[in-house]
Amino acid sequence: MSDSNKKLPENVIKFDSIIKVKNDKVECQCGDKAKYRISERYKLVTCEICGKNVDPFTALLVIVKRLKSFYHNN
Repeated sequence: MSDSNKKLPENVIKFDSIIKVKNDKVECQCGDKAKYRISERYKLVTCEICGKNVDPFTALLVIVKRLKSFYHNN
């Protein structure tokens, strides 16, 4: 049985939850290099590079800039 499948005692707190809450408060700083993962279910945008949340409007702006650059260079 792997460590991840072991049942923890009730008085033990999993740090995964704490880390996720901490990441939710800090936004991605990857800028134009960010790779976006969009969760339709939770309506969240996260960066695949750093794992942090991205403001959806910021992600949209970056995507539009990338498309403009692509079409202007081709």
